[in-house]
Amino acid sequence: MKNFTENQISEVWPGPMEGVMKTAFIETVSKLELVSRWMTPFFRVSGYVPKKRYLMEFLTPFLNTGLPVSGQLMGTDAKLLGETAKMMLDAGCFEVNLNCGCPSNRVVSGNAGGGALKDLAKLADILKHLRDTLPDGRFSVKSRIGYDFPATREVLNTIIEYGKPDRLTIHCRTTKEAYIPVPDMQERFDEVIALTSPAREQGMVLILNGDISSVETAMSLAQKADGCGIMSARPWMRDLALLRRMENKPVADEESLKEEFFDTFSTLNSAQGASLEIARLLWGSDSDKFRSMLNGKR
Repeated sequence: MKNFTENQISEVWPGPMEGVMKTAFIETVSKLELVSRWMTPFFRVSGYVPKKRYLMEFLTPFLNTGLPVSGQLMGTDAKLLGETAKMMLDAGCFEVNLNCGCPSNRVVSGNAGGGALKDLAKLADILKHLRDTLPDGRFSVKSRIGYDFPATREVLNTIIEYGKPDRLTIHCRTTKEAYIPVPDMQERFDEVIALTSPAREQGMVLILNGDISSVETAMSLAQKADGCGIMSARPWMRDLALLRRMENKPVADEESLKEEFFDTFSTLNSAQGASLEIARLLWGSDSDKFRSMLNGKR
């Protein structure tokens, strides 16, 4: 494989995965040194500011790794989000991230996550409040490019004008597209890179997300965007060394790394169902490996 120059990709992030990023998973990833930073799955704020102990239960597995942690929030009440964001910073997160991208029907039906893109005027109010609440350098946004159709310019203009985020992670699908393949993903990346150029010149870090499954793709995007960041979730789970290679770090043999990951995880979490889910993510549900485990063989 070609040796890439260090620092061409400014930041490499594991994508937050709801239901997967639990204590045993986080500890396994940390022990094997597979990531350099974390963004948590969303912490939903609804109706009231959470009690500190509940927030700490959520954050502690990430904070205990000693890596920088971006605490992700989701909700529709600007003031409640602002109060919770301050609690996250006090707890030890280096920044707070607003989720505007989750495509779950349950989330979207309440106009949170990717549902926030249905009403950009309301989103603008939330963004402005969080920007006014949080110190410089401590606020980021993770978004898609529209709700039911691409509205990349409108979404980016709203986020950048009202939120002035220090980091902006863009998943180049709409909320309605969820995770289905889209044929024009490269063109969408190119549009985001072009439209964010003025904000990047002012210091905003752009992080691109969505089907980035190779170092070559990541490097091509970073070169177009003068060293943007890269986030990968599902492709990373299929290729555990992917983020390390993006950071130009030494890696182990892929299959050996999967075996080590599975064994370490299973030691930390003995629940058979959890181990099977990790096996499905690592090897795929159609693989002989997963089927043998499903049948009680190892």
